[in-house]
Amino acid sequence: MLILVTGGSGSGKSAYAEARIKELKEKKQLPVYYLATMQVYGSDEEKIVKRHLKLREGKGFETVEQPRDIEKCLGRFPKRSIILLEDVSNLVANEMFREDEIIDEDIVVEKICSGIMNLYDNTEDMAMVAGNIFEDGMDYSETTRSYIRAMARVNNFLASKADEAYESVAGIPVRLN
Repeated sequence: MLILVTGGSGSGKSAYAEARIKELKEKKQLPVYYLATMQVYGSDEEKIVKRHLKLREGKGFETVEQPRDIEKCLGRFPKRSIILLEDVSNLVANEMFREDEIIDEDIVVEKICSGIMNLYDNTEDMAMVAGNIFEDGMDYSETTRSYIRAMARVNNFLASKADEAYESVAGIPVRLN
């Protein structure tokens, strides 16, 4: 089963994705992995990572850090396992903005979509968390608009492949498909 959970910052999307993973784990009795994509640049990100690790304590997740090049995870999980990918928004940013280089939007979208699908094809179930960054109506630079377009294309692709897609709104998961 492939599950996509989107939502704005603080919307409850991560909590819902974890709850769906917990249900699948209890039903299938398979190992669960938390595939973390946050790129740590300094103490602020380190604090966030530590907070997230603490929030996952006792939930049975084995954490794997992979901030980019998601395809490198192939073979790191047993075929019969469950993965929570958190989060797609970070992954897009990490792939697009590399050191002093900005990678072309089309290349980023293709790489992420194919990498996630290859990973899913080699596991039992996967839930993905993706930020909804499309509704603020702000005017951004072309670079930021390219990132937003890439995110939209990745989210659209993943939603089209997902068995279940949800948007978390004020802590309430709303099923989209």
